[in-house]
Amino acid sequence: MPNNIITIKKYQGTQEARLHTFLQRFVQSIANRSGQYRRQWFRDQGYPDYGLLTNERGSYSLMAAAMDRITPIHQSEMSVSKRVDYRKPANRDRPRHRAGRVDLWSYSDGFEYFMEFKRGYLSPAHMHGCTVPKTIRDPWKDLVNQIVEVKQGIAHDPDYEEYWAHTYFIGMHTVTIRRRSKNRKTIRSAHVNQFTQVELRNWSRKLSPIPDAVFAWKIAPEKHRICPIDWSDDKEIKWVSFPCHLFCFTIKCN
Repeated sequence: MPNNIITIKKYQGTQEARLHTFLQRFVQSIANRSGQYRRQWFRDQGYPDYGLLTNERGSYSLMAAAMDRITPIHQSEMSVSKRVDYRKPANRDRPRHRAGRVDLWSYSDGFEYFMEFKRGYLSPAHMHGCTVPKTIRDPWKDLVNQIVEVKQGIAHDPDYEEYWAHTYFIGMHTVTIRRRSKNRKTIRSAHVNQFTQVELRNWSRKLSPIPDAVFAWKIAPEKHRICPIDWSDDKEIKWVSFPCHLFCFTIKCN
């Protein structure tokens, strides 16, 4: 498939090669499934669209389909036990554990993966700015906290004791670069290659905490989703394009 994934930052940690390969295959599968979505949608509707550009839950269904290409052993919205953080006053009267769910659980080659997902959109102006916008920063922090809660909850669950050495807790934040313009010609001429691998890596380092692994999917100019949008505030037709997706991972293990 032509949807080539670029490694921006490689995971450094336990089972480095195994986990990096797993994440790379997963992101590549997401790109391939999204590309299939685009081609089928174009045949049926006459204009391009990507599975990753659906609403949040819609994109999660695509991720489950992508995981199915890697391993048939997976579940969406799997029930788990989560640890309660008693440092927060609101939690002091709550049970030590609470019931929860993870977006996706999978089992592959003797390893279990508990995964949570977030997604957001990033303007190219913020790519070169000094700070990460709140719409990206806050969900990323929430995602990291969710992964810690799941890890701590399962760590104290006797049902998982024998698998503890073969379990990873993974949060993936999909950040889609979204370009807007009043002119279709201008938006087509702004090629995605202006976002170099170095620039993407430098931006990902602005996230706090810094991601453990980052991949990028750059979409060829002729395959961008480019369409007009009617903005109700100024009644002008503007154009929007989605030339690149970043997949930022936070990873916890025992």
